[in-house]
This record gives sequence, structure tokens and C-alpha cells, in this order.
Amino acid sequence: MRRSLTLGWLFLACPAFAGSSTVKASSELKTDDTTHRAALAFDGLLQTSWIEGEDGSGEGSWIELSFDRTRTVESVSVWVGDLSRGRRSLREYARARDLTFVFSGSGDDIEVKARVPDLAEQGPTRLDVRIDAIEARKMRVRIDKVYDSYVSDGAAIAEVAINYTRGEAPGSVATARGWVDSSAGKRSVERSTERARELFTTLTENDEDREALGELIERASDGLESVQARLRSVPYGFRAAALASDSVAIDALLKLKNPNGIPGVELAATRAVDRDQKTLQLKTQMFYAYQELLGGPSPVPNWGREGWESGAMRGFGEPLNVSIDQLGQTYVADLGNHRIQRFDDQGVVNGTWGSCDAPDIANRWFGGTRRFHVSGCLPSEADGGFVNPLDVAVLPGKEGDGFAALDVTGRIQIFGAEGQHVRSFQTNLGSTPVAGVGGQGFLELIKGRLVAVLGDEVGVYTLEGEQQSTFVLEYGSSSGAVGLKGGKLGLVQGRELVMFSLDGYEHGPVLGEADLGTDFEYWDVATDEKNRLWVLTDDGKARKFKKPGKLEWEGSYGDGGVMPRFQVVEGVLFLSADDALQLVPTGI
Repeated sequence: MRRSLTLGWLFLACPAFAGSSTVKASSELKTDDTTHRAALAFDGLLQTSWIEGEDGSGEGSWIELSFDRTRTVESVSVWVGDLSRGRRSLREYARARDLTFVFSGSGDDIEVKARVPDLAEQGPTRLDVRIDAIEARKMRVRIDKVYDSYVSDGAAIAEVAINYTRGEAPGSVATARGWVDSSAGKRSVERSTERARELFTTLTENDEDREALGELIERASDGLESVQARLRSVPYGFRAAALASDSVAIDALLKLKNPNGIPGVELAATRAVDRDQKTLQLKTQMFYAYQELLGGPSPVPNWGREGWESGAMRGFGEPLNVSIDQLGQTYVADLGNHRIQRFDDQGVVNGTWGSCDAPDIANRWFGGTRRFHVSGCLPSEADGGFVNPLDVAVLPGKEGDGFAALDVTGRIQIFGAEGQHVRSFQTNLGSTPVAGVGGQGFLELIKGRLVAVLGDEVGVYTLEGEQQSTFVLEYGSSSGAVGLKGGKLGLVQGRELVMFSLDGYEHGPVLGEADLGTDFEYWDVATDEKNRLWVLTDDGKARKFKKPGKLEWEGSYGDGGVMPRFQVVEGVLFLSADDALQLVPTGI
């Protein structure tokens, strides 16, 4: 909590060299322990930060750097928030959302604006802003808008660096960094390496030694103390460039796999550039995923929730397709966990298919990768495994229902009534589904044939895997699919449901804005056991049509705001939304 504050212009000079740079701020936060001075935003260290001290959210507050001489500014890098404990402390103070950089001293003031993403969940990162070679004697960083914190008032900035990624730096930066190659520097590095090894040994014997872990984190984040001691010769604003993370400390933290050590690797990633940055970012993601896995499974309610445990689902923003069998069991294409899950009529998992020996860490996602995460099953192209299953279709049978599943590789797999793998075959469609557009992969059983929709292509196959036809959609990809009467295929294209024959002949729209209105963005379609057509729109409306174009019933299924996927049996909506299932009786 705030104890006192200092308002006005706060000057802090560095007297170590002639023509020294100076800093000032609109205010500084004072607590019982320390003052979060303006200079801490230019000291080169990521574990220290300036925190403004005025009442309120911090909007309108600023810090200002007067250069030691006229400088050509080509880039500015900013680390927003309090990063002393990684993403945990990042949440404790308001974080800048909109920044304005004001450059002055060589003619008229020049303003450059930048938007910062919300880092509360993403974790610490560095914002690099390219500047069009401005000659300046002074730079002010103004916080125009913030992401609020519900813990403490005030906004924090950990570090600001000039020409960190692009542009000229003072010679003192190279001198400070090059010192490690001198005789004295090499001896210091040797001592530091030995010290890091001692800390590693200490922590392998006692992983609760906070002092040892804290020292490793500081070295990983802000480099060697012997180099930090030489920063007095480097002007404010260029000190971050003079420091490099301690690679030995980073390796020690990664080998220890102590979740409390994540901030050290995380901050080292924000200091690194180019390939080194990407490598450390991946290692940080793996570290967090490992922490989640190490924490073990949490209880999952009936009908699921977001997660990797049995009964949990993970779509990472993608809608999860569902199908219902003759016993009222719900099959879910759990694409983020690389598996198919089946829920009984009480919402309890009673079947799982995939490469599911044990939960593990994965990052495969559509045509590339995403952040490392814990996955209930590993992605697998072997028979019985899945890579981001997109849709599942129940295959009714006299001895019980089997199912077919389509995954992002374009592979269809058939499973029998006992859950056994029967066969696999490739659709050989050229389109690749794209994540983030509300679904581009569907599988429908129509007149005993499997119809696969991938991107803007459609393929029709027998249950034995024989291809019967393929065609390309003239107006691009669809965001929903349904089997219609007479063996026809209905595809959601924009705000229309367009009907096709399975040879690709387009019959035209059967539903449109005249039937559905315009107060929605995303929608889905399904048919019930009597082949009546149902529509859910993301404004919370449910509609049943006696036939396309003839509305029979209209009601509400919720508050809206979701991308629904659903099936309907005897007037009950089996709805998949926000990584969970819901049963919504309509009363009809």
C-alpha cells in the first residue's frame, strides 16, 4: 500500500562522467522499504522499476530522460510493469496500455505513440518501437491509458532503453560488455561460473533455499554483478544494452525445474534478441507447462471445464465439435488435447481415444505450433492417435455405435462399436484449416458416406476410405456444416446456409438474414432425430425450422457471446462452448 508520495519534477543525476544524462518523473512511489525512483527505469536492471506515486491508476504520469548529448534515436524498448517476481508481480501494479514518446530539443516536439498488449496472462515481454531517426536531447515517456490492477494503485515501468534493437549506442556500452574478455573479466566470469555451480548444488540438496534461488534468478535476469558495477560509465537509457544475462545461471534454473525459478528465465527471454529470445521464450513456455503438469490434476465437474485432465477440454479459442449417439452419449473433438472424449448422459467421461498414456507437454497446433502447454494426450499420426481432431461423426450400427474422426492432418479414422480402431485414410484435400477463424474442419455422415470439409475443399468418402468426389467452394471456407434431407450438404458461408449436392452442385442459399436477422456474428446448424433444422446464433437465440425458410419455434439458450457448437436430441440442446458442455432443454 502507499505510504507517501513525492510529486513534481524529481531530478536524479549520474555524476560518473561529464555531460551526464538525468531523469525526472511526474511522481515516485515511496513505501516503508524503498522509493521506486525514476532512475530505476533507466538503470539497466529488469528487477527494479519506477512506480508513479499519484493517487489513481497512473494515467497521465510520465518519466523523462535528458540525454548526455544530442542523440539519434532509432528505436525505444520498454519493459512495462513491476518485473521483480516475473508475471506474479506484473499483476500487482497497473500496466501501461497506450504510451506516447515525446522527443524534444531539436526543433518542434515529435510524438510517437505505441500500444502495449495486456501482459497479465502472457507474462513479461519487451515492447520494441521503431523510430524514424529522430535527433533529440530529451525523451518523455507518457502513460496515456493503463490496464488496471486490482491489487495496488499506480503504474510501473521496469526499464526503458534507447536504440536497444536498432540504432547507435555509446562506446561505453561496448566497453562495459567487452570487459568480460579482459584478463580481469575472465577471472570474474570463472568465479561467477563456479558460484552458479555452487548455487545449483545447494538447490539440488534443498530446493527451498530462497537466497540461493534468488541469486540465480538475479544473475539470469540482470547478468553479472561485476558488469553491473561498470554501468556508472554508461549513460542512462543505454544501460540495458550493456548487460547480458548469465547463461550459466539460466542453464542451472532450467535443470532444476523449480517452478519458483521461472521468473529468471522469463526475464532473460525479455532481455535477449533475435534467435536467443525465441529460444528462451520457448524454454519459458515449457517451464510453465511443466509447472502445471507438476501440480497434478484438479477435479473436473460433470460436463467438463477448460484444462487437460480427464473430462476437461481445451480449444484455445476454437469451438469444439460434438456428436450424439443413440444412447445419448456425447462425443467431443477435444482438439487442444489431441483426443476424442465421450461423456455419458450424466456428463461423466466413459471413453477416451488418442495417444493417451499420460498427460505431457505439447505445442503442435494446426499447421504450426503454439505455446507449450499440458495436453491430455500427445499429438500422434499413428493409428488411434490424433493431431488436433477437428470433428467427430457417430456411425450408427445394430451392435452399437462407432464413430469417425477428422484431424488437422486431413486424416479420417474409423472406430468400431467396441471403441477399437478399424482403419485410417487420408482425404488428400489440398486445403489446410486455419486457426482463429471459428472452425474450418467438419465431418458429416450423409447417406452412409463421410463428407469432410477442410478449408475451402470438400471430399466425399465411403466408410472403407474410397474417395467418391471432391470439389472446391467458390466463395471460400465454411464455418459450419450439416447433413440435410435428401442426402444434401448444408454449409455455413457468411450469414447464409448454402445447400450442395455431394457431387459439388450448388443449389444456393436455404437460410439467410431474412430468416435469422443481423444481430449476430457467429452461428451453427444441426438437425434433430426428425431431420428438422436448428440454428444457434451467438446473440443467444435458438431457432427450429419446420423446413428451411419456415420458422417453427424461437427461443433463448443463454446470454450469448459464445461460438456455439451443438447437436439436438428430443428438444435438448447439447451445447459445446467455452471448453465445456451444457444441456439446454427447450421444452419442445
